[in-house]
Amino acid sequence: MTEVSFDKLCDSKIDIPVLPEGCSMTKAIRDAHFRVAHITRDQYGNFHERLGWLVTDVTCHDDSRVCIQYDNTQVFIDVPAIEIAIISCREKVR
Repeated sequence: MTEVSFDKLCDSKIDIPVLPEGCSMTKAIRDAHFRVAHITRDQYGNFHERLGWLVTDVTCHDDSRVCIQYDNTQVFIDVPAIEIAIISCREKVR
């Protein structure tokens, strides 16, 4: 885990969450790529996983939903946030 400290940037101590190994703070959420697994359950109770990317520059009207793009498709879909798991993150290359 990587610990981030902003003690030298301001007078007060800011609590920053411990980030996963290999992740760092970026200047804005839109500058990060989040790899996600969209996990759903069918009518028989079987789990299904589809991989994609969290679309961070899109917001949904319902705060409980997020927008993702599936791998190798042009499909953008809004899904309940509870159905996704973030599996990795990296800084966006421009």
